[in-house]
Amino acid sequence: MGHRFALAAFSAALLASTASFAADMGPRTYTKAPVYAPAPIYNWTGFYAGVHIGAAFGGDNGFTTTDPTLVGSNRDAAFLGGGQIGADYQFAPNWLVGIEGQISGLSNSDRTFTSGVNSFRDRSDWLASVTGRLGYTWGPGLIYAKGGVAFRDDNGL
Repeated sequence: MGHRFALAAFSAALLASTASFAADMGPRTYTKAPVYAPAPIYNWTGFYAGVHIGAAFGGDNGFTTTDPTLVGSNRDAAFLGGGQIGADYQFAPNWLVGIEGQISGLSNSDRTFTSGVNSFRDRSDWLASVTGRLGYTWGPGLIYAKGGVAFRDDNGL
């Protein structure tokens, strides 16, 4: 019985010392929670404006005719520069509709025809378009179909 009593006394002392040690522990150190950073929300709704520069090239530099007195030349390469404005509206929640107007000036794009007596020139000074679009967006990405009407001036002299 002495061993049992000694074991019980040792167990009681061990439990008492553990409990008193826990009571003597210092306070917990707390750290601030990390700042919540919500996922970015993309919205394509709004107006925009821009400028563009480049070059325009025609598809044919040749001229053929059955009239031997008619001579022609074609200068298809031209500097192109202009601007565009537009607006988009995002709905449901990933679909987009939009409209855009664009105009470009051409530096030199003309064809000349000479028959020995008369000379005619066909020149384009500007190009323009009005288009609409329907698209699907996912975050920063957008895929769309675009269609509309295009115009050019026709300065025949």
